[in-house]
Amino acid sequence: MLEIILKLVVATVFPFFLGLFLYNGRTARIFAFVGVGSTLVTITSIYFFQVSGFPWYADPGRLSAQIVSALGFIGAGFIWLGKDKKIRGLNKAAALWIVAILGIIIGMR
Repeated sequence: MLEIILKLVVATVFPFFLGLFLYNGRTARIFAFVGVGSTLVTITSIYFFQVSGFPWYADPGRLSAQIVSALGFIGAGFIWLGKDKKIRGLNKAAALWIVAILGIIIGMR
């Protein structure tokens, strides 16, 4: 239980400071939510796989794969074309996707 709590703390603090360093406080909260959410989904899928006892029915990688595809859609919402005809938000979308991947890695360790 302590290991899970430590993972969640790391998955909250690290993305928060990454978002705070790169952008601002509002974006830092979004980064923290994405990091802890992807860690929770990964931990849940791993423990469900262990508890179910049916390895042919449960695959812990399925839920983690859905995190990546869902963040693709959320990241697409960050990208827009500005009034000056320049693409905006691409770096923020890529950073958010990387934070989700870091959350998966933290959840798996």
